[in-house]
Amino acid sequence: MKYKFLDNTNHFIDYILKTFLKDKKILVDMTCGNGHDSLRVLQNAPNYEKLYLYDVQMKAIENTKSLLDSYAYKNCIYLNKSHDDLSDIHEDIDFAIYNLGYLPGADKKLVTNSKSTIKSIELLLEKLSFEAIIMITTYPGHEEGNVEDIKIYDYLNSLDQKIFNVIKLEFINQKNKPCKTYILEKRSEDDGEKFNL
Repeated sequence: MKYKFLDNTNHFIDYILKTFLKDKKILVDMTCGNGHDSLRVLQNAPNYEKLYLYDVQMKAIENTKSLLDSYAYKNCIYLNKSHDDLSDIHEDIDFAIYNLGYLPGADKKLVTNSKSTIKSIELLLEKLSFEAIIMITTYPGHEEGNVEDIKIYDYLNSLDQKIFNVIKLEFINQKNKPCKTYILEKRSEDDGEKFNL
């Protein structure tokens, strides 16, 4: 039996991407994997200026570059390093996306971990433009993924609601701990200066 709308969270994510990315300039894929999220982002961001792409695995960088090159996308900066090093990004960031866990088709022992992920989120928050959005998909179905999800939830839950709104998308009646997606938006009021965490 199939569901027409609530079969997965991609319908909601696609709606947000289509609605939000129209005028966004500086984009970051924090875990580019095989490039499918990067492609979704670029297809919904007609006015983008740069897309930064992170992954610690060179295979992921190569796969993503091959995919995006096949669509002739330009101004993509590939960074073969951990997403907790944002030193290459000097602009304010309008949008960032994480798809955590392991690289599909690669060694499942190589997974993202809560320590570097939370550090990267902390650094990212300092670089966000006003009205920026971060999307984070976690996979609690494996041990490290469950730890990572819990720690990310606790961290996001502690953020000041005067600066950020955070929601969580998840199926609550499915077995095998399906993925969860957290969506964070920075407030729109521009008081003329960066906030301090």
